[in-house]
Amino acid sequence: MNQSSEKRQIQLNIMTKMMESIFHNLGLETDFDLIAITISTVTQQKHLPMIIHFENTIKQSPITEIKIQENIDRIFFGLVNFYFNMKEYSKALEKIEFLLTLNPKNTKIQYSKGKLYELLERPENALECYELVLKQNPEHESALYDKSMIHARLGKDEQSIETLNKIITINPNHVLASHDKGVLLLEKKSFEEAIVCFDKVLEISPQHLGALYNKGVALEELCQIEKALECYEAILNIKQDHVSATYRKKSLFERICKYEQLSRFSNTVSTGITNQILAEYHKGMSLFDTKHWKEAVVCFDKALEISPWHISILYNKGIALEAISEIKTALECYQTIIKIDPDYEDAIIRTGRILYSIGKHDDAIKYYDQILKSNPNNIDVLYYKSLSILKQGKEIELVPLLDHMFSLDSRYVEFLKNEETFSKYVKLITNS
Repeated sequence: MNQSSEKRQIQLNIMTKMMESIFHNLGLETDFDLIAITISTVTQQKHLPMIIHFENTIKQSPITEIKIQENIDRIFFGLVNFYFNMKEYSKALEKIEFLLTLNPKNTKIQYSKGKLYELLERPENALECYELVLKQNPEHESALYDKSMIHARLGKDEQSIETLNKIITINPNHVLASHDKGVLLLEKKSFEEAIVCFDKVLEISPQHLGALYNKGVALEELCQIEKALECYEAILNIKQDHVSATYRKKSLFERICKYEQLSRFSNTVSTGITNQILAEYHKGMSLFDTKHWKEAVVCFDKALEISPWHISILYNKGIALEAISEIKTALECYQTIIKIDPDYEDAIIRTGRILYSIGKHDDAIKYYDQILKSNPNNIDVLYYKSLSILKQGKEIELVPLLDHMFSLDSRYVEFLKNEETFSKYVKLITNS
């Protein structure tokens, strides 16, 4: 070893020891995990000259000399954490790239690299990192979970659910995986499957507010009002100021009161007849829950013979009729509900969707506009309306509507970008 090399190696040894002490004292020396701590500006400025000097020393040193430094990989990861906490993610990523040349098979470093790519809003690069982690360790739960979240953000719900299922197979008690799968199923209108997921979460964590709330929403969609109320009340017993649960509980009570006023005539009929209505309705719902649609419709019809304006029975009859492709009769059910209660949103949406399916786009849009008049930010209804406008080829109306949707939920950009019929309009907006 010549004198110059010896001097450089001594300097590297000293600098490495000093960096080890600094990162240890700051709490940045970890087992290749990104860790968020508070580093004051004064502390940053105090150590930054030494850190820059260390980086320059590393750049000037041969890789063979760097590798022989004791704990060099963990010390260097302290440098990653330093820049991570300064929110200089590109610099942190640069350091991780160097670390992977020292230790290319380290899944923890590769995983942290993926997290940095996410912070830099480069999801595709993050996915590549997680795939490399999973290639070495197919049961790496964190990499699987983050992979599923990226797919969900990109609108690839089926791939996200598939990955979440892998996590649940590995760890049936993974609360986040079961909850997020339930949320995706809820968005896909698979309400019964979503409830199964939320029930699993509540079995593990009975006070999980997210699972209770989303289960309530799913039960509302299935018109199981009493059970939905139980969910919202359970939330409010845990957290009295839960705004969304308070709002939904109030809305349900208002809906129930409205139906009771509309059905006042039932007070004049005998208890026996009322019980007969309930018996047929509950029998129909049991058949409905097990997807015996035709048999459920028979029961609903028996109940409607006695109480023809019963909204819950009409609504569930409509859903059952849709399931057996009796679209015209289902439409009649929903339109009857709207005559009784013009603000019944679910019936309005289903009416619009049926009219869309039979090519009556002007009529469908009129129904959607009923909801948008009172709630112009209802993104589901905006999406359904955009489908009808697209079918009509009304580009002038479609572009501002899509722009409004994207401002409410940016995930729709990726979702619709992959839809061939929408892609050119998405490009018009995103490139403007």
